[in-house]
Amino acid sequence: MAEDIIGRRFNKLFVLSWAEPKLRKDGSRIKRVKCLCDCGSTKAVIPSELKSGHVRSCGCGRLQRNRRVDLTGQKIGRLTVIKEDRTHPQDAHRERFWICRCECGNVKTVRQSSLRRADGTRSCGCLHRPPTRDLPDLTGNRYGLLTVAGPAEPLPGSNRPYGQRWDCVCDCGNSKTVMTRDLRSGHTRSCGCLKGNMRPGKRFGKLTLVSPAPGIRVMPYWKCRCDCGRELTVSVDTLFRASDVCCECRDISKPKTDLVGQVIGRLTVLMEVDPVTETTGARCRCWLCRCSCGHETVVREHNLVRRNTRSCGCLKKEHARDGRTTFQGKHIESECQSGILFRRHGHVPVSARRYI
Repeated sequence: MAEDIIGRRFNKLFVLSWAEPKLRKDGSRIKRVKCLCDCGSTKAVIPSELKSGHVRSCGCGRLQRNRRVDLTGQKIGRLTVIKEDRTHPQDAHRERFWICRCECGNVKTVRQSSLRRADGTRSCGCLHRPPTRDLPDLTGNRYGLLTVAGPAEPLPGSNRPYGQRWDCVCDCGNSKTVMTRDLRSGHTRSCGCLKGNMRPGKRFGKLTLVSPAPGIRVMPYWKCRCDCGRELTVSVDTLFRASDVCCECRDISKPKTDLVGQVIGRLTVLMEVDPVTETTGARCRCWLCRCSCGHETVVREHNLVRRNTRSCGCLKKEHARDGRTTFQGKHIESECQSGILFRRHGHVPVSARRYI
């Protein structure tokens, strides 16, 4: 019965007597009891809220929990509290915010409740980032018209290596500070002089700029016309680095390499044949070669010099034939029938597709 709560204690409240009932909007009344708190104040409470534990004091417990705490100087996880951020916009809960410095050097504003919770904020976010490898030293490297002189101060508040910057010197003499990702991706290739100097009609050696080459590329290309009348596509790097650029006239003064008689892999160079024209408009020297299997083939000079081409194609066929019994050290005659070996990795090599 409701009368049984008179004289009983519920947390900090002691029930004294019945109080004036609470009037609802619909006109009904709710019974209430008068309680004495341990702090000395009295409060009228609904009996059901006392029994359920919803009300445990007159409100002094909430005030004690919400008293102003000074966290300045405290170290919480990797964060050291510097001072309170009074400029931070208040939310609906009117919480306090603190400016903290992480061990990695970043500065972060954190909510007070997040700092005081056991599972709250303990870093600027570096705890959740994967460990980064040591930064590569780009000093002395060349990217477009820029030569890296040395490392610069990283962006404030950024995490390495994303905010690492480098002091660079352009070929025109100007200096510029560039971020690592812009250098390595090709986004920044100069101090800005490329954008202003590249215009149709400008001459570079024996080449005259006609128009930008279509297509999206990391390094911009231009369609150029040589004094001899031939057109070709040249990168901006080539235009600025070479003192005398042209289509094929630049090779006249240079002694041409004679590859006749040389053995490169399985190929023996027999003679030079007519050059071929690349998609960029440049002409490439070609050589007639005889393979050790007896076949003859025409190979571009740069493929021979770089040893990209070492046979007429028989070498690749032999590797594919060897793959019938072994592939990457595994016997595929039995496993490839069901595709276990290659489907496990999500792809099937070309040399083994016909066996599956």
